[in-house]
Amino acid sequence: MIYDLFSAFRSFFSFLFSTKWVVFMISILFILFYLFSRFAPEDLCCLCVCLFCFVVIALTYLNYHGDQVR
Repeated sequence: MIYDLFSAFRSFFSFLFSTKWVVFMISILFILFYLFSRFAPEDLCCLCVCLFCFVVIALTYLNYHGDQVR
């Protein structure tokens, strides 16, 4: 369980710092921050939930992609 969590975080950070995905991740985060600062500047809880969902989707993609590579 803890090894799987560590492996997921390790693959997530390697995904985050890989050159082909950095621009994609930063652009998505900037779009999210722009939308929430424009439409709901006081609702930071919504922003946190959205970022959490984005991280969960990224981790799920990494686990699926890693299973396909092996």
